[in-house]
Amino acid sequence: MSAQDHPFKTVQLDDALVYMATVEQLRGEADRLQHEAESLTAAATRSRSDAVARLAEAGLVLVARAGDWAGAHPTAANQLADVQRMIKVIDQLDGGFDADDGKKRKGLSGLFARNRAPVEEPEARQAREERGSQLRVMLAELGRSYGEVLTAVSAAHEKAMALEAQSADDGSAAARVEALARELRQQADTRERAATEMGFDALALAASFRSVPPATVDSPLALRAGEHAYLVEPAELARDKSPAVLPKEMPITNFHAYTSGIRYRVGVRREGALKPDSLSALGPGSFVVTNQRLGFVGKLKSFAFPLQSLVHVEQYHESLALVREGRDHADVVLTPAASRILFYINYVLQLDASRSPTPGGNPPG
Repeated sequence: MSAQDHPFKTVQLDDALVYMATVEQLRGEADRLQHEAESLTAAATRSRSDAVARLAEAGLVLVARAGDWAGAHPTAANQLADVQRMIKVIDQLDGGFDADDGKKRKGLSGLFARNRAPVEEPEARQAREERGSQLRVMLAELGRSYGEVLTAVSAAHEKAMALEAQSADDGSAAARVEALARELRQQADTRERAATEMGFDALALAASFRSVPPATVDSPLALRAGEHAYLVEPAELARDKSPAVLPKEMPITNFHAYTSGIRYRVGVRREGALKPDSLSALGPGSFVVTNQRLGFVGKLKSFAFPLQSLVHVEQYHESLALVREGRDHADVVLTPAASRILFYINYVLQLDASRSPTPGGNPPG
C-alpha cells in the first residue's frame, strides 16, 4: 500500500498554508490517514517478521549443509561457528533436538520445541526465550549473508529480500501518511483557534479570496461607477459623546496574519465592550463595505466616506469605533459582526485600485 495524498487544494498565504476544507473535513481526513498509517505499519511488521522467519529457516539449512558451501566462503567461518555453538547450547539446555520420543525434530519448529520442566521458573523461561531469540537473529543474519550460495535456500533468500524491501516501503509510506495526518490535525487546531479569536474562519476566507474575489452583494448604499459592495451587515449607529470617552485603558490585542489570514493596515482590538451610557444612539441600519467607501444606511442617520479617509479603527466586543480624517468624534457601529467588518475593511484596503478584481463567487462563511 502506498501513501495517498489528501484531496484538498492548498493556498499559501503570507504566514500560513491553508487547506481549502472545513475543520470537520480536515479532522475526518486526518483520522482516515491515521488508520491508513496504522495499516501500513502493521503490513510492514508482518513483512519484516515473515522475512526474518524465511531467513532463519535458510540459515538453519546452511548450518546443516555447511560442508557443501562453507569451504568456498572462508569469511563465513566465524559466523557459522557462533551459530553452531548457540545451537549446541540450546540443544543441551533446552532439549532442542533430543525429544523424549527419540525422534529428531527438523527445522525451526523442531529446534525450538523444547523438553520443558512441568513447572518452569520465570527466570528460566526468560533465559530460554532470550536464547531462542538470539539464535533466530543469528540464523537470519547467516541466511541473509549466504542465502544465495546454496541452491536449496536461494529461493527463500530471494523472497525474504523482497519482503524486507516491501517492509521498508510500507514503513516509509506509513511515516509519510502519519506526518500528513498530523499536519491536517494541526491545521484543524489552528483554524479552530483562529475562528475562536476572529468569530469566523478568517484563514479560509482569506485563502478563498486568493483565487475567487469576494462576491458582490446588494447594497442599500447607492453605488458609484466601478464601485462594488462586498459586505452588508445589520448594525446600530452611535457616536461617542466626547473624544475622551473611549476607554483607552483597555488592553490591546494585535491582529496576527496567522489567525486573520491578512495583514491588517488599520485597526486594533481592545478587550472589553463600550458602555451604552457613553454613547449617543443614532438608530439601526446597515453597515456597508465597498471597494471604494465605507457607509452606514439607517432610517435616522446615514453616512459614507472614502476608504482613504479612514484614520483608525478600534474593535471592541460587538462594536467598532471608526475614526475618519477631519472629525473629532468616532462613528461607533454596534454589531456582532465587528470582526468580519474589520476583516473586509482591511481586505479592500489592500486591493490594488488599478486592478480591482472582478466580482466572483460566494465566499465561505
